[in-house]
Amino acid sequence: MTSPNTATTLFLDNGDQVIKLQPGTENVFKAKPGAEYRVVDSASRDSAELAPNVVVTRNGDDLVMNYPDGVKVVISNYFVVCSDGGCEVTLPRKGRSKGQKLDEDEEGEAINGDTTLLLVEGDAEAVMKLSAAF
Repeated sequence: MTSPNTATTLFLDNGDQVIKLQPGTENVFKAKPGAEYRVVDSASRDSAELAPNVVVTRNGDDLVMNYPDGVKVVISNYFVVCSDGGCEVTLPRKGRSKGQKLDEDEEGEAINGDTTLLLVEGDAEAVMKLSAAF
């Protein structure tokens, strides 16, 4: 895991505002119709890039994105509010500089109880550490 002195600060851009995420805690946001979510490495929309290492799960009706340094983003009720395409999440994908939109109908792979794995993306070492929690 990255040491606290070299931790990368991440931000949630919801299309309306950019919010600094707190490492080591769940950063919970209510899904809003029309929102365009993406987790980025800068508060500046002009220079921000998608955070590259992520494990994405569905936990009930919530979308959960796990990043290095203990950054966890929960979009509560995402799969209810956004079921008709009323909002979207852009996630990193290799070979796509602007990422890829999450398909709300993505079935994923059941991993335990009410949790479904939707996406693992990024550096192999980083995502292995993130996946260890599952």
